[in-house]
Amino acid sequence: MERRKTWRARAQCVALALAVLVLLCARWRCASAHVVALDAQLRMPGEMLRRDALADDVQNVTLSAYEDALALLLRYERVVIGGMLPLAFCMALFGHVLLVPTLFVAGFALGGYLSYALALRLLAGSPAVAWVSITACVLGGLLLALLCVALLKVGVFSLGAAAGVFVAFALRSVIESRVENEADVVFWAVCAVLATLLGLIALLLETPMIIFCTAFGGAFGFVYGIAFFAHKSDAQFWNSAAPPQARWGCFAGFIVLGLLGLLVQFIILRRSDRSDGEPFLPLKRRHSSSLYGFRGYQPTQPSDFDHQVDHAILSERPNSMSSPPTAPITMPVATHIDHRTDEP
Repeated sequence: MERRKTWRARAQCVALALAVLVLLCARWRCASAHVVALDAQLRMPGEMLRRDALADDVQNVTLSAYEDALALLLRYERVVIGGMLPLAFCMALFGHVLLVPTLFVAGFALGGYLSYALALRLLAGSPAVAWVSITACVLGGLLLALLCVALLKVGVFSLGAAAGVFVAFALRSVIESRVENEADVVFWAVCAVLATLLGLIALLLETPMIIFCTAFGGAFGFVYGIAFFAHKSDAQFWNSAAPPQARWGCFAGFIVLGLLGLLVQFIILRRSDRSDGEPFLPLKRRHSSSLYGFRGYQPTQPSDFDHQVDHAILSERPNSMSSPPTAPITMPVATHIDHRTDEP
């Protein structure tokens, strides 16, 4: 048992390190679509100028420092997405088992994305906006990730909020196809509502919502990576100009893999309940009883008062091994028989 716990702790550390490396690079992916569009706009005029024997003017068309930084990050896009695939797949199927890496990933993804978007909005037009936004992404992601691991309630809420953001992004193409005016405003409103709602539900339900969030969050990352390597990229999830078959195909894959993750994780949960004899409790908790008959969750390192309460409860319970279960019945009968034998 101790060896199994040791290997489980090592696996969590390895998964945590892999999550850090992948997510530090995955945040670069947010601005890569702008580089593709800019590169296409700069190359096509160059070809036209060459055809018109005006190639000298092409040298005047140069990328700014912002686009140079993003173009550099775009070179490692396939490596980042390739590293995200196994991580997302493991999260979809075994998210509640590797709970600490899952909370770290959720906190880093949520904090990194919010910090990146805020820095990009505040520093729009600045030459250093790319590097400042990436630095803000890393620092904000690490800060929220460490808070999620240290403060478990914050981690559970961030996990639910991150799942709400993933679901909103998966629905973005559907929203844009249905809403003609102010589609971005509607999308961000849906994103905020889903993030808050799923975060609060995760605080209330814990284990079922942890399984739900990890299953569909990992499914989103995995299907996104498959769509990228199939040369579909962002268009399948949040571009209404993509073909309807491709949009709905990726959305169907997201739903199917999410449901599969739910099934697998609940099967693992069921087997752990049968093997231990106690229900599986996340967040390093255990069942405990109080003097008032309330059963709830307590930390794995209870205080001295908890030990005293448990000892008091055990001392009040009758010891079934001290006397046979037939003692209350046989004793009155035996007394009555003895009384009858004493009569003359």
